[in-house]
Amino acid sequence: MRAELLVAQNLWLKKMLERFDVERDVAPLASGREPEFRG
Repeated sequence: MRAELLVAQNLWLKKMLERFDVERDVAPLASGREPEFRG
């Protein structure tokens, strides 16, 4: 596997995890409705 690809994958995973954390933190405030914004 190429190093650049590995780095890109790691950055993508990190971004996805951060987005998941934000959505999990915001979810209780959205109580039952869809979030109006996507990061």
